[in-house]
Amino acid sequence: QALSSKCGSAKTVMVSAMYSLVLLALFASAAALHPPCGVGVIKPDLTYGMAYERSHPKGVIPGEAITNCIKSVEHAWPWTAGVCQNDWFGVCHFKCVATIIGERWALTTASCISGDVKDWRVRGGMYHENKQESGEQRLAVKAIYQHPSYAPSTKLDNILLIETKDEFKFDDYVQPICLPEADDDVFSSNLFGWVTGWGEQKKGGSINKSMEQALIDMDDDEVCERTWARKIYDSEKCAGEGDKTLCQYDEGVPLMVQSPNGTWFQHGSAAMIDGECRLPAIFSKISYFCTWIFTTTNEDVHCIKRM
Repeated sequence: QALSSKCGSAKTVMVSAMYSLVLLALFASAAALHPPCGVGVIKPDLTYGMAYERSHPKGVIPGEAITNCIKSVEHAWPWTAGVCQNDWFGVCHFKCVATIIGERWALTTASCISGDVKDWRVRGGMYHENKQESGEQRLAVKAIYQHPSYAPSTKLDNILLIETKDEFKFDDYVQPICLPEADDDVFSSNLFGWVTGWGEQKKGGSINKSMEQALIDMDDDEVCERTWARKIYDSEKCAGEGDKTLCQYDEGVPLMVQSPNGTWFQHGSAAMIDGECRLPAIFSKISYFCTWIFTTTNEDVHCIKRM
């Protein structure tokens, strides 16, 4: 009886251990399918922008945006990628900004990409625009998916998904950013957002050779409508103005907010930029496009709740 009891106890322990291993395997599998997002290995320096956020009311932050910006810490924004187009000689010319949102997916604007997809590349892990570094992953484009409601004349729903031929390998230099769920109300409680890119600092200027970052202020829709003399729709948000706005080659620039737990979310994608580099930029609200992103990526990319 004692031997039987011991054997039964050992069997129970073995079954319990096997069950635990199965659960661990399932969790590991789920993590592999949906890796963490919005957390980089190298942290950005936010002190400059945040000091102004604390000491200046909305609308009067001194110019330190893309048109008068500061260099970012190298590889501190691992989801910000460049989009370039090959010419006849195989030289890839920078065109706009994208964000990495999945192992095979990047997000940018519909107005950025045209022509044959075989000429286009996504540059993950890019810091210097004018050279390819060891940490850069330059992937060919397999397909592009323009939003069906995109209106070129107004830039409404100016958003596009890029599917790459190969997968991004997530490491110190390349990571995906999180996307907020459909009912996210970040714009009701946040006055500022971060942007990153390589665009010009003034009209007629040159592309920045290294990635720039800036803290820009969110604008009221009513004010933005008067400024642009056009309606701002539910799928849009204005941010930046004057000497702290976006400029040429800043299409696709992400508008980002860090959640309380430190995770970064992309809440906007720069869709319409003033040619004079003075007016607020109009961003496509990412939360508005969650269903389209989810279905178009074959459920590979999920919008999630901010914590």
